[in-house]
Amino acid sequence: MNTSVEAGGRRRSRTARTAAKLWLHGAVLAAAALIPVLPPGQGPMLVVPVLPGANPAQWAVAHDARLVGLGPLPGSLIVDGKRDRMMMAALSNGFLLVSANSPACSASAS
Repeated sequence: MNTSVEAGGRRRSRTARTAAKLWLHGAVLAAAALIPVLPPGQGPMLVVPVLPGANPAQWAVAHDARLVGLGPLPGSLIVDGKRDRMMMAALSNGFLLVSANSPACSASAS
C-alpha cells in the first residue's frame, strides 16, 4: 500500500500527497501571475467595468480618483487614486482595478 504516516498517526496516500503538492505549485504560479496586474497602493490604475451599464468615470470620481485617460479595454479608464479607498468599493460595484502598468495598458501604446 502507498501510504505514509503523518504526525498524529494519520495515514495519507501518495496520490493525496501528489495532489497537495500540485495544488500548492499551482497556487504559487497563480500568485506570481497576478502580482504584475495588482493595482499599486497609490497611483495609476485601470478601472474595468464588468457589469453592463456601469459608469467608471462617475464611480471613480465618487471614490476620490483623478481621471487620467481612456483605457485600452472597452469602457475602461485610467485613473490616479488610492487602492485602499477603491478596491472593495470597486468589487462591490462591478469594477475591476488593475495596475495601469500591466500588459493590457502597455499594449494600447503600440
